Amino acid sequence: MAISQPVFERKYNDDLLTHVEDQETIKILFLEIFHVLDHSELRAEFVKYNDSANKSKRFVHCIGLLAVALAALALLSSAATPILKAVKEIPNLSPLAMDSVRALQSVSIVLEIAGLLVAAIALG
Repeated sequence: MAISQPVFERKYNDDLLTHVEDQETIKILFLEIFHVLDHSELRAEFVKYNDSANKSKRFVHCIGLLAVALAALALLSSAATPILKAVKEIPNLSPLAMDSVRALQSVSIVLEIAGLLVAAIALG
């Protein structure tokens, strides 16, 4: 049996020998101590918590992406603030346009606060 070729993508938990390929590779490389490395009870205990841990990891990644997206929107809205102030100073601006500008300013403030809160949650 030949040793499998290295895989360049990240393979999680290969040190627990949860995959048959990992077990076969370690058995070939470390035959003398394989009985020590191969711990089926540890793998069984790990499986109980693995799905929950993966869901938590995905959730934290999503929160982090949301924080970055909200921060980008906050930066864009901050850059638009002088433009919105200038638009408000246009003479004879319709009430609808004025209300729209105020709404955009309010939304930008909410986005900035939400970005900070989500970033605080993501950082723990």
